Amino acid sequence: MSSYMRFDGAALPGGVGKDGPNGSRMSEGQEGHLCFGPYCSLEPGDYVAGFYMRALPGSVSNLINCDVFAPEKGVIAFRSVSSGTLFDDTLTLVSMDFHLDDRLDSVEARAYVYPGVLLEVTELVVFSKRPRSWSGK
Repeated sequence: MSSYMRFDGAALPGGVGKDGPNGSRMSEGQEGHLCFGPYCSLEPGDYVAGFYMRALPGSVSNLINCDVFAPEKGVIAFRSVSSGTLFDDTLTLVSMDFHLDDRLDSVEARAYVYPGVLLEVTELVVFSKRPRSWSGK
């Protein structure tokens, strides 16, 4: 894996919602997985996965559950936020740190919305927390 992967919200599959402008994915108030994917392979190490999202006008305050999942391990990381804590004019990164002891294939991040949540996901990012040496040593 490269150090950083980025996926537009509309490039990810979803069970509810619709593709929005500029490559985003938007919920329409139904409960379900707004987006999930990308089914990538990750080597052992420490990672962060996160969705850039914002609340849309008219949203009720309800839960958004985000997780990192792999068929071999089940849920690897989980974070729940209230849609009421999101800004509507600025993107928020809802991130999850996780560690892998073994290489896993088909790793996905998922965003699940509850009824009444109006949300826009602009992108999913996954990056390695591998320490970097700035001095070149």
